[in-house]
Amino acid sequence: MATQSVLSTRYCQVRVLATLPDGSPYNPTADTVQLAFMSKPPDNVPGSGDWHAGSWATIGNGAYFAQCLVGPNNGGVVLTEGAYSVWVRIIDNPEVPTEPVGELTISP
Repeated sequence: MATQSVLSTRYCQVRVLATLPDGSPYNPTADTVQLAFMSKPPDNVPGSGDWHAGSWATIGNGAYFAQCLVGPNNGGVVLTEGAYSVWVRIIDNPEVPTEPVGELTISP
């Protein structure tokens, strides 16, 4: 679970472990990634209008992170104070994995 001030703008990042059906590693950075932030409670699933464009960050050891800028500046996703379920969706062909991946709390 992560916490950030309602005044702060920074990336919400989630690690993505991607593998092929045979279990070998897969680099997902050519795939479109989106994140959604759903108010808690209730724990609703995201609808078509809830998704925000994400981007990829990588670390040299093959770790991949889906990220989305959250906050009131520089085009971030503006969230009010409260707790949110964070969802990630990776658009590939034919698979489109969509999963809840954590929580984000926006504090005063």
